[in-house]
Order: sequence, then C-alpha cells, then structure tokens
Amino acid sequence: MESTNIRENLLDIRKKIDEMLAQMEPAEKPGNTPTHRPGDEISLYNADYGSILMDCIHSIDGGKRGLYLFHHAFKEMEFDAAEAAGRGEDYGNNDYELSNVRAWQNSKLADWWKRTHVFDAPPSYADKPGLLHGFSDDILQRIVPFDNGDLFRLLSAEEAEGGIPYLQTEEGRKLLKKTDKDGKPVWWWLRSPDPYYTNSVRVVSADGYSGNYAVAYGRYEGVAAACVIE
Repeated sequence: MESTNIRENLLDIRKKIDEMLAQMEPAEKPGNTPTHRPGDEISLYNADYGSILMDCIHSIDGGKRGLYLFHHAFKEMEFDAAEAAGRGEDYGNNDYELSNVRAWQNSKLADWWKRTHVFDAPPSYADKPGLLHGFSDDILQRIVPFDNGDLFRLLSAEEAEGGIPYLQTEEGRKLLKKTDKDGKPVWWWLRSPDPYYTNSVRVVSADGYSGNYAVAYGRYEGVAAACVIE
C-alpha cells in the first residue's frame, strides 16, 4: 500500500514539473520562427550599385522565404526605349516581357543590352552593368527564381493594389512611397501595361498611389524591383 502511494506521489510531482517546464518554453520554438516577415529589412551588396536596402512585403511558406522590394527606387530609368523605326511615333514597348527594364534586371553581363526584336532600341542606361552583374554568387544563390526564371521583376498593378495584403496596411502603404537614395521622391514602374494606351505602363506615384500611367519611354520614372529570398 505504501509503495502505491509513493508511486502516485512521484507521478503527481512529475506532472507538476512537466507543467512548469511547458510554461517556461517560448511560444514559438526556434525551428518554427519565421525567417522572413513583412516589414523586415535586409541589405544586399552589389559591387556596381552599392548596398541595396530591401523590405519584406510578403511571407512565403510560413516565412521560410520572403518577397522583398527595393526600399529606394533607381531613378530616371525608362521602362523601354523609344522605338521609332517603322512605327511612326516614338513609342516605347509596354510589353514587360520585351522591355529593356526586365532585361537589365535579369542580366549578369556588364554589356547587357542586345537587340531582342526588330524595333528594339538601347535605353539611356544601356551603358550601365546588368543588375545581376554586381551580386556575388552567395547572394544570387539565396534568390529564388520566379516561375518564368527571372530573379528580379517589377510588381504588377494587382499586387500593389491589393494582391499583397501587407501593402494595404498603414506600414505597407508607406513602402509604396519611394525616394531615391538622396531622398528625392520618385515615381516608379509597375510591370502592368495601361489597358487603354499601347505606349503606356502603370506606375506608382510619389504619393504611393498606383492608379497612374506613364509613357514607356519616359525617363522621369524609376525602378523598384522585387525578388524572393530564402
């Protein structure tokens, strides 16, 4: 009888110890803590363009990866150069797949510009290295390609206007208001063409609103690219 009571007492003590230990454990174990959370910042060093500060705007796979956007926009980069030959007007191409800005964002070459179609023309930044040229292999290995193989791309109008929930929060809306590294406000390109004009592309204004458009060959707008980092 005494041995039974001792055993019950020991089990009761063990139960209380387990309860105390459970209360001392963190709510999230280290292995389950998200690595990438909306609002986080990282800096990617680029040998050609310096340190590029980026903001996490969306968590992927529970935070194992994150969608990041340039904190500062590169200024004065047209979406696509004027293509006068055979078209009668100085139109830039508003098709993102064929645009100069997409080619620049995803090239590892210093001399990146090459004619990709009969009307193609070099943009004002054709003499600058491709964006990927200045990143180390270690950084490039952390960047997860999008479905089409691109490492960097512009946001779409849908993503900026509601497709990425964090951008609709108060803090997220602030990230849509871009400046260059000198603090000058910048309008910046989205990848969505304007639905009414074949030479225009959707943009985000200096006030952070995306219900605007600009001619593709315009040089007042800048570039804020996005990538997925693990």
